[in-house]
Amino acid sequence: MNALPAHLHLFIDLNDGCNLKCSMCGPRANLRDQKVLPLELFKSRVAPIFARVADFQLGCACEPLMLPYLGEALGLMRQHMQPHLRGQIITNGTLLKEETARILLESGVLGKVRISIDGATAQTYEDIRKGARFAKVMDNVARLCELRTKGGHDVLVEFNYTVMRNNYAELPRLIHLASKLGVDSVTTHKLAPFDLRFIDEAFKRAVTASLDEAADMAKLLGVAFLSPDYRTESEFAAWERNACLAPRDGFRLDPEGFLTPQCHAAQKNGPVGNLLLQNVEEILSSGNFGHYRSCIDHPGLSQCDLCLHFGGA
Repeated sequence: MNALPAHLHLFIDLNDGCNLKCSMCGPRANLRDQKVLPLELFKSRVAPIFARVADFQLGCACEPLMLPYLGEALGLMRQHMQPHLRGQIITNGTLLKEETARILLESGVLGKVRISIDGATAQTYEDIRKGARFAKVMDNVARLCELRTKGGHDVLVEFNYTVMRNNYAELPRLIHLASKLGVDSVTTHKLAPFDLRFIDEAFKRAVTASLDEAADMAKLLGVAFLSPDYRTESEFAAWERNACLAPRDGFRLDPEGFLTPQCHAAQKNGPVGNLLLQNVEEILSSGNFGHYRSCIDHPGLSQCDLCLHFGGA
């Protein structure tokens, strides 16, 4: 087995609640009765591993702005992280009040604030993100960008857009909106699990046209734009999948302390350890982690067929 990784890439949920009921989130939507990793355990067991963190995203499957000790958590991360490193947070933006925005911008630990938004009009957005109000979130984003500019904070603001059959046509309009608000970039993602592997030819033509128009508009307005490649079933079958695309040392940390590899095939084996019961060296030396590293060090279709992105099992 290879030597233990020196740096970790973490996707962190310190709480597992959310205040919305989004159409694509399934049974996790509107999980208000949230678990929260206690602050003292975060301070003693989790924060110290940030000395080994290369980058992180706060928020993975849940809403991080619901965390009761958000400001304290960011401060503890900063204490342990290398001074030049910064991570990111992803939020639905509904709870992004002025005080919260200032906490994020002034923490010194974030290089990017990502706002999940899946529509450029109130009707589309509110049909998908049930419980949110489009106008309120846009006001929150505008204030965040204004505070960022006035305070001279080197923090990027990004729209995170899940492309669906009921919202893809609004992508060019979203670019206009991002430019107007001062948002730096727009990143689009495929809808999981339905469109991860392949889509029908008619939808590919339609979504590609919208993506191309959005890319042209982004270039004109100076907004960074990133989108994935879409494939039809025949294109997917011909796609040469000869390397694992999982982050080599990426893990999700949940509010109960469990570390789970960010590899869909390896995830079938469950968590590789628990930071509340083990130190990180013990976890990375364990047999469970060895299986994960074996999977990505020796990629093959027998493993990748278990992945939502590659095989869909």
